[in-house]
Amino acid sequence: MKARVERIQLHPSDFSAYFKPGVNSEFWCNLSHRTEFEYTTIFQSGRAGIYNVLNSLELQEHDEVLLPAYTCYAVASAVEEIATPVFVDVDPVNFTIDVSDLKNKITEDSSVIIPVHLFGNTCDMPSIAKVAANNNLIIIEDAAQALGTLVLNDKIGTHSDYCIFSLRFSKEITSKGGGIVLSNQPMANIRNGKKSDFLTLLGLVSIFATDTLFNLMPGKLYDIIRRRILTPLFTSSSQELGPLESIEIQNRTTKLLENQLDKLQTRVNRRRQNAQIYNQILSDLVTTPKIKNDHSYFRYSILVENDRDDLIAQLRRRGIGCSKMYSYSLPNNPQTCPVSANIAKKIINLPVHSKLKEKQICDIGEEVNSLV
Repeated sequence: MKARVERIQLHPSDFSAYFKPGVNSEFWCNLSHRTEFEYTTIFQSGRAGIYNVLNSLELQEHDEVLLPAYTCYAVASAVEEIATPVFVDVDPVNFTIDVSDLKNKITEDSSVIIPVHLFGNTCDMPSIAKVAANNNLIIIEDAAQALGTLVLNDKIGTHSDYCIFSLRFSKEITSKGGGIVLSNQPMANIRNGKKSDFLTLLGLVSIFATDTLFNLMPGKLYDIIRRRILTPLFTSSSQELGPLESIEIQNRTTKLLENQLDKLQTRVNRRRQNAQIYNQILSDLVTTPKIKNDHSYFRYSILVENDRDDLIAQLRRRGIGCSKMYSYSLPNNPQTCPVSANIAKKIINLPVHSKLKEKQICDIGEEVNSLV
């Protein structure tokens, strides 16, 4: 696969959809200065970005794409539309793709690896890059939840062929929607799409309402809805602009992104401080994240041994917003990826927002201790 991609030698002018956004925009200039990539393409979402990258690589249904078993289903839904997903178990400490299991699941049909920097925690990219080089595999780095981690540490593109960022409303830098694809060569056969303005009131309200509803559901009910409703929805929306079509975002959206990028370092530093406070006060009865200098703590996740759904319900009754992202492991058979299945049963995400005060974090930690 990699050899086929490297043979693509076309000038950017040959691509109607090659898009170097905002030449005069401070946001895009700052982002490009922190990356090893040369090309930037914008899509309707991070999921659409993954779909279009896979499509531009001309993958066939029999081609295998290796991805973590514990991640957002949107990643798998994009893969399923193009090729065959192969789920790899995750590391029990940082929840990112397990390199040992990755090696075991490579076959002669393996073509692509999609490592996901989950919750702001980085994968072992040097080891993954070595595995990819030894097996002639392409790396599509999913940094949808780790823009703060990678941008602030100048790590973008050091080890991968493509890198995906999301600008969805819940992400560290957001325009309510949109996805960024960074690449070392123009994406083949991409055409220019329409200009898009994500900042509509109806769109914001609908997404907040939907996410709130799903967050309140028991894990088993959500799993049924995910498989019967969200799966076909995500599959169809992977092509929401039609195959191989990029977009151009409006100037006011770019200005919003610039403002958030300026504040990103301060926000990430504050979340790291909040995470350290949690780690100091939480009981030994919960498993806390391993502190890493480059972790941006997009989510602060703990694992609990008692009834997770009951604990979440009790915390919410006490006014503490928390979630179970994600309450599922992607393989149907939990024995295929046992670590992922175990995390899905036990995970709780605690508030870690940069605006929270130290006393609030301490109060939340004490409430958790009193209930476990």
